[in-house]
Amino acid sequence: ESDEYEDSYSSQECADNSFYNVFRRMAYGPENIELPYFLLEDLDDLELCDRNMDNLDGIEHCRHLVRLELSDNNLSDVNELSTLGFLEELYLSNNQISLADPMGFLERLRILDLSDNDIDDISALNDLNNLEYLNISGNHVSDLQIAQFKRNNPDCVVVW
Repeated sequence: ESDEYEDSYSSQECADNSFYNVFRRMAYGPENIELPYFLLEDLDDLELCDRNMDNLDGIEHCRHLVRLELSDNNLSDVNELSTLGFLEELYLSNNQISLADPMGFLERLRILDLSDNDIDDISALNDLNNLEYLNISGNHVSDLQIAQFKRNNPDCVVVW
C-alpha cells in the first residue's frame, strides 16, 4: 500500500454525506477522486450550506478556518468543531444540533449563529469573551440561561 494515500480518506471510509465527501464532490464533482488532507489545511473560508451533510468527519483537517457556514444541513453532532481554534464566524442555523458545548472551546468566535436547532443549554458559551453576535432563536433556551449569558457577555448582541 502506497504511503502517499495514507493521508486521505477513501470514499468507503467516510459516510456518503460526511463533510469530507460533500467537500470532495464540490471540488471534483461526482468522480471518485481522492482528496488529500493537506488540501484542506489551508482553507480559511468555507460555505457548504444546504448539502444534506449529516456528519463532520474530516473537518478537523481544516485547521485554519476563520469563517465556516454549514447552515441548512442535517448535522446533530458537531464535536469535531471544537478543534478549529481559528474560527471567528460560525453559521450553523437550521440543523439538528442539541449541544452547544463544542463551540465553548472556540475562544476566537465573534459571530455564532445557532438558530433553529434543538439547543436548550448555552452555558458552555458563557466564557466566549470575543463573541459580538449570538443568534439562538428557534431553540429551547431558558430566559434564565439567556440572562446569565448576557451578564457574562454584556457587549454581545443576542437574538433569541
